[in-house]
Amino acid sequence: MHAIPARVRDTGSMAIALPAEQMVTLRDGTPVRVRPIRPDDAPRLIEFHSRLSMNTTRLRFFTPMKRLSATFAEHLCTVDFKKRCAFVISPLDSDSIHAVGRYEGESRHSAEVAFVVEDSFQGKGIGTILLDRLVEHARAKGFDRLTAVVLCENLNMLTLFRESPYSPEITMQSECAFVKMNIAVPGPAVAAQKRRPRSLAPVPRLRTAEE
Repeated sequence: MHAIPARVRDTGSMAIALPAEQMVTLRDGTPVRVRPIRPDDAPRLIEFHSRLSMNTTRLRFFTPMKRLSATFAEHLCTVDFKKRCAFVISPLDSDSIHAVGRYEGESRHSAEVAFVVEDSFQGKGIGTILLDRLVEHARAKGFDRLTAVVLCENLNMLTLFRESPYSPEITMQSECAFVKMNIAVPGPAVAAQKRRPRSLAPVPRLRTAEE
């Protein structure tokens, strides 16, 4: 992983320092950039959304959203990288978007995460890359817990959370799974542990809402 120096975004009234970009390699060997989202990404985000299958948009938004409005896209692309944050996956030679991971602050110490990956880029480890990048940034901003609400049928996303090293707690209720992850900076012994291979990853007990 290689870091690219951070840039500064001029918002007119104040300058916001953008987090540094990172260069990473996907499971299939493709090098990509993990970069902070920018307000000028709104058209690219709309284009990205247009390439998603109806099932992918339904799993992300809980409804088969056919198109992303310009207003909603602008809102999603305009974040302060404190209470609201988003990173995107782009190729090395352009700013086109192939995946988005974001968090929205819920309280002083907790934020909700969400992800969406273009269909042709799924299964390449992008979810793990974006989750780890969000955790890194959220910790730096004082968050110690991340949450998520996922459709129970979204097995890929549930697997991502289950296999993460962030002590996931998953509660099932009706058609949704509610996820809590502890991202407090670990002690030296825990920090020394690496993410386990997929087949060896511990699977936390799934709890029902009645427990």
